[in-house]
Amino acid sequence: MKTAKIKDLPYVCVFEDDAFPCIDCAKKFSRYLDCIPYDADFVLLGWSNYNRGKKQRFSAPFNKIEQRDISGSHSYILFKSGYDKYLEFFEENPNGRADNNIFASVGKSYVLNYPLFI
Repeated sequence: MKTAKIKDLPYVCVFEDDAFPCIDCAKKFSRYLDCIPYDADFVLLGWSNYNRGKKQRFSAPFNKIEQRDISGSHSYILFKSGYDKYLEFFEENPNGRADNNIFASVGKSYVLNYPLFI
C-alpha cells in the first residue's frame, strides 16, 4: 500500500493466494464496478461468515460493514481515501491480519451482496 500511496494510484485490488473466483465472476465484477458506493474506502469482493449465526441476507448490491460483521475476505479493493488508515492500522498492529478489525476501521467499508471470490 505504501507504493500505491507514493504512486498516487486511485485504488489497489488485492487477491490473496487462496482467492478462487465464483461462477460468472467476470460478468458480475463488471456489474458491481458500476455500483460501488461513491464514498467507499474499502470494498470486499468476497466474504466469509458474514453476520455469523444469522441468515446471510444482503441488500443489493453492497452492504456497509459494521464492526464484527465479517470474519474474512480473499480479495478486496482499497481506494486512495483508505490508504492512510490501512497503513496506520498495520503500523500499530504489525502482526495484524486483514480481518474484521481492519474492515471496519479503514473507513467506509462495504461487502458485496454476492461474493466474487471465495
